[in-house]
Amino acid sequence: MYIINRKSDNSFVFAGDILPTDPSGDAYIIMTLPEGESFDYRYIYTSVDGIAIKGDIIPIDEVEVARFEAEVAAVQYQDDRRPIYPTVEEQLDLLYHAIDTGTLNKTSEFYTKLKKVKDDNPKPT
Repeated sequence: MYIINRKSDNSFVFAGDILPTDPSGDAYIIMTLPEGESFDYRYIYTSVDGIAIKGDIIPIDEVEVARFEAEVAAVQYQDDRRPIYPTVEEQLDLLYHAIDTGTLNKTSEFYTKLKKVKDDNPKPT
């Protein structure tokens, strides 16, 4: 694991196992985490003899965190119910049969199958 900081103010720039190929002319310090530690984005790291030392916690805007978590939840519910829906081919077949039999309403299998997925996996509010 590498952590790369700007030399001038030691602010966090990069963390990862692969070094960037173009540091854009900035001066960098390359640090490795102490054995057994993992990187935690919530902290500021400083370098002591090339070893990353976890320092102050980075202030977090709680309103921004709540907004981000709401965005994640909105996407997560979609991801959770996507594989539960009938395939597009099956939905088109159900739609065709509902139209063909004149039952394209809330009692059709097309509607009830999709409605069940939506009811069992509601959109977060």
